[in-house]
Amino acid sequence: MIHFKNYSIELLSGKKIIDNLDISIDKGDKVAIIGEEGNGKSSLLRALIKDLTLLHNAKVTGQVLIDSNSIGYLPQFMDEGWNNFTVEDYFIRNCPIDDIDYDKYLTFDKVNEYFSKYNLDFDKLITQQIINLSGGEKIKIELIKLLLGDYDILALDEPTNDLDLSSIEMLENFVNNSTKTILFISHDEQFIRNTANAILLFERVKKKTQFLYTFEHLKYDEFISKRHKLLSKQNQMAVNEHKRDKARQNTLNEIKNKVEIALINCPRGAPQVGANLKQKMKAVMSTDRRYQRERENMTQKPDTEESSVIKFQDAVDRRNIIFNYQDKLKVNSKEIDVNFFVKAKDKIGIIGDNGVGKTTFINYLVDILKGNGYKVGVMPQNYESYLSNFRNVQDFIMSQSYNKETMTKIITMLISLKFTNDELQLDIRNLSGGQKTKIILCCFMASQSEILVLDEPTRNLSPMTNPALREALTKYNGTLITVSHDRTFIKQVCDKVYRLYEDKLILINNF
Repeated sequence: MIHFKNYSIELLSGKKIIDNLDISIDKGDKVAIIGEEGNGKSSLLRALIKDLTLLHNAKVTGQVLIDSNSIGYLPQFMDEGWNNFTVEDYFIRNCPIDDIDYDKYLTFDKVNEYFSKYNLDFDKLITQQIINLSGGEKIKIELIKLLLGDYDILALDEPTNDLDLSSIEMLENFVNNSTKTILFISHDEQFIRNTANAILLFERVKKKTQFLYTFEHLKYDEFISKRHKLLSKQNQMAVNEHKRDKARQNTLNEIKNKVEIALINCPRGAPQVGANLKQKMKAVMSTDRRYQRERENMTQKPDTEESSVIKFQDAVDRRNIIFNYQDKLKVNSKEIDVNFFVKAKDKIGIIGDNGVGKTTFINYLVDILKGNGYKVGVMPQNYESYLSNFRNVQDFIMSQSYNKETMTKIITMLISLKFTNDELQLDIRNLSGGQKTKIILCCFMASQSEILVLDEPTRNLSPMTNPALREALTKYNGTLITVSHDRTFIKQVCDKVYRLYEDKLILINNF
């Protein structure tokens, strides 16, 4: 169905995003593309659809052979050109600059059906401007428009971002039951686990100067298990071979030293002894050269992109009861019954459908907590535009009024999270969503926040980084309140889960 043959993408700056990719994807495959942020995953999908912005800014070599001309593409971010159009306009135009295609009104019964499936109010949303939609509502209408198209191949860039749990499950069912070939990038490990039958891993090693890829027709857990076993076996072989080499080299060096001493002390009147020693030294040097040649073919330790290191500073506990609210609360112009109790060191997850008011609720919490004197670290859902006001990473860090020691600590943490010195100087607008997430995380990690309030913390982090974040938050000794649709994250990190409905917030016993 799709064959990338010696396929490379090189930026005009000379940096290779993808290098000599050679893989074949079969018809009906569901391929999850994974890897650290900024490793070329989105670029591959954009190259697949012949995105002009990419092609004008990069040199593409090799071939991509596709047994179809019908590819549907879901970008990571909706084109801002749609902002001032209504949802109705979105469904009757192919792109913002196109004229209205009146035939598309014939599909509106199907649009309405999909809206119902994805918990969207057709009559309410159809006249709304795109700019006023929530992130979840935007991704849903993008998916619906894509699903209405007659495509053989779907290229989905982070389709689960901002989707609520029921919509993620709907998307899972679609992917699993579809006969289409689907390539997708996702940071939701459970979604990958439930849908993909092949994994394409992109890595950057040697300080991000070398591109590596691994492609296997395996389910996600099988892929990870096989990878760990192979890396462990290769590492053990390398350790054993280097240990044996060191032992035999030490023995050879001892022999060499003894022969050299014997030659120095050899009597002038014993030419035969001297000749024998020289012959032995010749044999020793020959063996040394053979060892050097064999060393070139020895098993090397695996050269992989090591997992990120995340560790939050210990929080300072001052009070046991942090928050206790049992009353009506106004959220998004409606009153809801709230029964919300937070103790120190609680790890609380908040779930609910898109547009129900989860972000509004935690913003209310943040104001109350800060007003009560707590030191609160906040990760908003939309921080990209906030960060983009700064020229580079160091400018942003300097703007936060940290002392020199804290600034150094944050830079060190960013480097441990795979930032290179060059990336620290890059325009923040050119960083991936995951890299921006890491900047915010490092500011938390360096502070001693008593409470972390995180809105969708895993949505931009790769499946390679998310396990490190989950482990760090599990060990964090402060209080965590988080909105998330990531099932693996909630199950591993949160000890209490609340669900927000249209009219109430309640603690749920089973998640």
